[in-house]
Amino acid sequence: MGVSVLIYSEKITPRLTYIFDIVFKSILQFDYVEFTTDINVVNNFDGAVINYSQQKINNKLQIIPCPILFEEKITPQQISIEQWNNLPVFFKTNDGDFPFDLMGAAFYLITRYEEYFSITPDNHGRFSANNSLAYKHNFFFFVLIHHYAFCI
Repeated sequence: MGVSVLIYSEKITPRLTYIFDIVFKSILQFDYVEFTTDINVVNNFDGAVINYSQQKINNKLQIIPCPILFEEKITPQQISIEQWNNLPVFFKTNDGDFPFDLMGAAFYLITRYEEYFSITPDNHGRFSANNSLAYKHNFFFFVLIHHYAFCI
């Protein structure tokens, strides 16, 4: 049997399943990722659990979510870059096991979310890399999502 992880969230959305699958299956090479909204399933699960909610669950790794993975539309996000463990981070949260929503930040980066709001396209009408968050904050050539994944 392969390595599996259970993700608990109060709401399961396509964005949530997408980014957890990318991080756990593609980057971390877990064989199975399961999702639940049922706290009883969490309490009876014999394996690794990620608690992606505001609710405290004893002895479970907790990531406090920001709204981006629960939204249905593409909306402008307030981004403020800070440093944590020598990594640029955003979507700051309080409590939890991380001071930011690393899954929300990974989703923002991997989907190139900011490109939907580009005001100044290049000569060919494309998003200019010089306008990107990664370029402006010196992590353009740094695979930040992988570093986030390995923090888990």
